[in-house]
Amino acid sequence: MIKVNIVTRVYPTENKDKVLRAIKNIANIELGTLQIFSGKSYNIIKISGDNKLLGRFRSKIFRRGIGEVIKIFAGKNTRENKTYLFLNKQAAYAGVVNLVENPDESPLGSIKIEIEANNDHELSNFITYLTRL
Repeated sequence: MIKVNIVTRVYPTENKDKVLRAIKNIANIELGTLQIFSGKSYNIIKISGDNKLLGRFRSKIFRRGIGEVIKIFAGKNTRENKTYLFLNKQAAYAGVVNLVENPDESPLGSIKIEIEANNDHELSNFITYLTRL
C-alpha cells in the first residue's frame, strides 16, 4: 500500500486558501485527510492519503513531459521504501509542476510530496507508474 503526505508551510504573508489552492492544483486533496498545525512563525498544512491523491499530479507530469525528471529526482531522494519531491509553491498555484532540489529554493518555500511504500520494490513500481503512460 502506498502512503502519500503532502506538506507545506503557510507563512504569515501568505493566504492559507491560496496555498490550499496551490496544492489542489497538483493533487486530488479531496481524497485525503487535511490537517493544519499552528506554529509560532508559520502554520503547516498536511494532506495524507494513498496513491489516488497523486492522480492530478500524474496527469500534469505527462502534460509537461517531465516523467524522466520526476523519476531521477525520486530516485535520488529514495531511502529504503520512501522518497520525496519538492515542488515550487508559486508554480503549483498556477497549476504547473515545477521541481526544486532544495526546499528553500522557492521564495515562499516549497510543497513536499512524501511517498512511502511497504517495500522498495513496491515504491519502484509506483514511481514507474507515476512517470510512464
